[in-house]
Amino acid sequence: MTALFETVRVDEGEPRLLHRHVDRMRRSAAVLGLAEPPGPDAWRAEVERCRPAGLVRGVWDGGKLEFSWREMPPQTARRLLPVRHRPEPNAAHKTVARRALSRASQMAGAAGCDDALLVDQDGYVLETSVANVFVRINDRLVTPPLDGRILPGIWRQVLIEEGGVLERRVRLEEARDAALLLTSAGADRLPATCEIDTGNIPS
Repeated sequence: MTALFETVRVDEGEPRLLHRHVDRMRRSAAVLGLAEPPGPDAWRAEVERCRPAGLVRGVWDGGKLEFSWREMPPQTARRLLPVRHRPEPNAAHKTVARRALSRASQMAGAAGCDDALLVDQDGYVLETSVANVFVRINDRLVTPPLDGRILPGIWRQVLIEEGGVLERRVRLEEARDAALLLTSAGADRLPATCEIDTGNIPS
C-alpha cells in the first residue's frame, strides 16, 4: 500500500488553497483504501509551529501525517526535456511511488534542463515530473485533459476556473515551439520552453 502526499504553498502564515489539497488527499485515500487523513487543522498547526512561508509537504500512510518543509523555489523560466513516459496506474493520485517521474527528472538534469516534459507513446504531452502544463496555441491556453494519466492539479484547476483555457490533447510538435506555463504549489505560472525534440526513459 502506497502513501499519499500533498505540498501546500504557505504565504505570510497562510496555507494557500488548503481545503482543496486536503479534499484531494481524502478523495485519493478513499480510492486507494487508506484511512481518512487529518483535516486542515493539522496543517494549520504545523504552519503556526514552524514558519510563515515556504512549501510544507504532508505524507499520509494511513496512520500518521508526517510534515517536512522546503523553501519556495526561484520563480524563473524552466527548460524542459521531452521524455517518453508510460504513466503509472495511480498517476491521477499524488502518491510517493514516483520512480518513473524521478527517472525522467534525472534524465532532464543530465541533459542540462530543469525538468522533463512527459510525452506518451503516441507523442502527446502529459505533464512534467512536478507540474501541470499549459501550452499557448493561437493566443489561447490549452492543457491536456484529465484522463487518469496526469495529476488533477490544484493550481491547474484555479487557472481553468479563471476562464479562457481549453482542455484537449496537445501534440509534442505543438508544444515544441510554443510558450508554455507550468502550475503547481511550487510553480506560480512559470514560463517554460521545450528544448529538445525527444528523449527516452531508460528501461
